[in-house]
Amino acid sequence: MLLKVNSTTNRLIVIVAIIQILLYIADVTMFIGKIKSSKIYFNITSVLLEILFLITGYYLISVLAFFKEQRFITAAFVIYIALDLVRNSPSLHIGIPEFSSGITGILYFLNFFSKIYILIATLNIKSAYLRFPFILYGCVLFIAGLANFAATFLYSFVLSGDYRSGNIKTLGTIISYTNMLWLITLVAVVILIRNINRFIAEQKAQVAVS
Repeated sequence: MLLKVNSTTNRLIVIVAIIQILLYIADVTMFIGKIKSSKIYFNITSVLLEILFLITGYYLISVLAFFKEQRFITAAFVIYIALDLVRNSPSLHIGIPEFSSGITGILYFLNFFSKIYILIATLNIKSAYLRFPFILYGCVLFIAGLANFAATFLYSFVLSGDYRSGNIKTLGTIISYTNMLWLITLVAVVILIRNINRFIAEQKAQVAVS
């Protein structure tokens, strides 16, 4: 069952987006400022961000269905969200380390290619109300994913994962900065909501005139 695309839902998603923005800024600020957080804080914010991400993704899927966009476009977001959910599943971090690491690596690659799929899919959106914010979302998602992918590849294969050299800290810093790009995807969601509110207002005005 999809979310109802209306003014009430839009207001809820704006709040969800703002909370995500604040949490991301707080996390990145703490990392850059070398401010240590408790394990409880880390676990709570990680779970909260994942839940908010899923809500936002579910809303995007609902919007695509509401505007009757092509199914392969909706499928791109379904696959991306499903892979992210599985990749962040606690079960992958329990058990045999080598097995969990291998599965996580495969999911990481699949997640990156799902971002390429999203970029291609968003370029095929027809609705003028959706086109710009979704393309912005897809482009930023791809650029951030590419930067993270390149940094991780450099660390894993070129630097051979040398924890002693301090390279892991450099990798963390790069990923932390590129994750800031994720904030632009949330801005894209807010722009999308503004466009949908305009669409709803126009529809109501047409009904009133008729």
